[in-house]
Amino acid sequence: MRLVKHRLFNLAALLSLLLCATTVALWVRSVRTGDRYGWTRVAGERGKRGEIVSGRGLIVVGFDTPDTPFISGHADAPGKGWEHGELPYILHEVDSYLIPVSEFHEWTFCGVTAQVFDGCVHVFLRDGTVVALTTILPAFWTVRFIRRAKRTRKPGRCPKCGYDLTGNTSGVCPECGTMLAPPEEAEA
Repeated sequence: MRLVKHRLFNLAALLSLLLCATTVALWVRSVRTGDRYGWTRVAGERGKRGEIVSGRGLIVVGFDTPDTPFISGHADAPGKGWEHGELPYILHEVDSYLIPVSEFHEWTFCGVTAQVFDGCVHVFLRDGTVVALTTILPAFWTVRFIRRAKRTRKPGRCPKCGYDLTGNTSGVCPECGTMLAPPEEAEA
């Protein structure tokens, strides 16, 4: 069970590191251009669509519901796609908001802003916040790796788990079960 937990932690740390690297790349890229991945589930005047946008140091996740009146009046045909282009276009800054918003709520906490209005939900994450959060697991993994390396390099300890083997003549680590080299081979 302990081995499974270690492997799951290692996998989570690796995924977190990949997400961190991707966020840094998007952050650098978002200074001049923007990226948007959007999808539409139901087309029409009150369709369902969503998007993930990167631009100007922000990552925006947005969802529209069937009650959302769209800026253009219609949702695109069902499907999904990736767009890359000028920031005003990608960030919808050139869209004309002709439809009045009846209810608007906004909450901000630790660099994350959520907006809810007329069936829309938009969550704004600063790239720096995402990078800070995704470096936590890799940092713990690095500290754990360094501690384990220091512990297992000491003489008279198990090379796998670092258990003190002083007085052990059985040739097996009592902690993890690792087969140890016979004393004459270890000294040679």
